[in-house]
Amino acid sequence: DERIDANPIDNHGNTPLHLAAKGGHEYSEIVKIPLASARTNVNLADEDGQTPLHRMVRSSSSSSSSSRDVFCKKTKIDVAATDPEGRTALHVAAKRGNREVVVCLLER
Repeated sequence: DERIDANPIDNHGNTPLHLAAKGGHEYSEIVKIPLASARTNVNLADEDGQTPLHRMVRSSSSSSSSSRDVFCKKTKIDVAATDPEGRTALHVAAKRGNREVVVCLLER
């Protein structure tokens, strides 16, 4: 099978999904593309131990609600994944005071 790798990793352990998730509102439509692919590993951690979900939550002050909703509704995303400090995306959202993300994650 000669298909392109859906999970290429750069020198910092980022996949295209990590980069789109970090991009905030500007990349809200782009983030939907890798999330739509069954071949995208949505739970890969980057070199800092952050999953794309962690990155989205950290940039959520500038993320669009559509990007957030796509992340929250994607069933393959492990919402219990922890970073090296043991924090889940829910921990991060709560610490940042992001009510919308907290509600979205708790509704999973």
